[in-house]
Amino acid sequence: MQTQQNAAVLNYGFRQEVQRFWQNQRLSVDGLFFYQHRESQPSTTQNSGADFIITENYKLAFEHLINLNQASFTTTLGFMADQMTYNVMPPIATQQLSLTSRYDQSFSKSLHWIAGFLYNTSKAEGPNFQIDGAQRQLDFFSIFNYKINKVWSSTIGFRESNVVGKGLQWLPSLGIKSQWTLAERSWGFFGKLAKGFRYPTLNDRFWSPGGNNLLLPEKSISTDFGVQLSQGVVGSSLTMYQTWSEDWILWMPQAQSIWQPQNIQKVTISGIEYSLSSQLEITQLLIKSEWLLSVQKSKNVSPYPSQLQLGNQLPYVPYLSSIWANTFSFRRYTLTVDQSYTGRRFTTLDNDNKYSVASFYLLDISMASSLDFQKIAFDLSFKVGNVLNDYYENIKNRAMPGVNFQFQITTKL
Repeated sequence: MQTQQNAAVLNYGFRQEVQRFWQNQRLSVDGLFFYQHRESQPSTTQNSGADFIITENYKLAFEHLINLNQASFTTTLGFMADQMTYNVMPPIATQQLSLTSRYDQSFSKSLHWIAGFLYNTSKAEGPNFQIDGAQRQLDFFSIFNYKINKVWSSTIGFRESNVVGKGLQWLPSLGIKSQWTLAERSWGFFGKLAKGFRYPTLNDRFWSPGGNNLLLPEKSISTDFGVQLSQGVVGSSLTMYQTWSEDWILWMPQAQSIWQPQNIQKVTISGIEYSLSSQLEITQLLIKSEWLLSVQKSKNVSPYPSQLQLGNQLPYVPYLSSIWANTFSFRRYTLTVDQSYTGRRFTTLDNDNKYSVASFYLLDISMASSLDFQKIAFDLSFKVGNVLNDYYENIKNRAMPGVNFQFQITTKL
């Protein structure tokens, strides 16, 4: 196995949350700082480099909750700022301010209503933006949940989304759910139909080189339905989903190795997800296990950019992926064993195997414990990632770490 130079990463951060309770109200303040110094890893065809990226993230959020008679009113104000510096170039800075207000009301045991709005403004500036990009979005939403009887319930949602300069979008949704219980056995059915919409991001529109301010928003119709079964300590679910999308945004390679986002006319996404979980308790030992299997077909159903790409899988979307997570808890100690498999992924829309990324399997093991000292609680965790030291890539020709170690301490005052 080859060892690459200039692939080290240094992370550290700080998070503080403070809450104040009185009568029927709660006020919370959540602050976060994160710093990363990451050497820009060269491709596997090279073994040395001197580039680096420094990233700083700041977050500050205020939340005010008022509990009323069978109702609640929540207001959240958040500010986020990010700064990324590549080598000694001027930094790329982004800021985001969001305001959310939500009202919850229970009219009876059968009818529940949620309504509110979300305002978000974001701005980006730096040498890699064609202009100092800005975007403002205002959404209103209303959701009704009605319990038809002891078995069936339905949900109807309405959302109006408005990005300044891009017009209004009306996004309805409809969901239904059922649940039957008999002794230790239960089973149910669920389904949902929704209209979707996604605006191009600031990077999609203004990034230089490659940004495309002529992009159209993505539009989609999606549906999913499935069944859930449980018997004692064992549960399983099967979900099938389908999405029909127009003007899908996909970054495509252009001349001189420059990538640019383009609108693919039509894309369909279909798949099946199956999960199986179990829980076993032996005196003070609790064992939990969950297995998830996902099969997905993300298909380009328009002859774009040519007839050769019609019907092909979208880049970097695996047909098959799976996760098996196991936890063993004994008193204050927890052992976690996670296994995952990611199938082969194509990197181009023509699905050329020569440029695909090979499938890979990962094994991670971690140990966690909690300690109390006077009025201070400590959560300690130690993780060994990629225990088998396997070689794999998430992006073509960009090797991921072999066996690696993480240690984390969290204090609660």
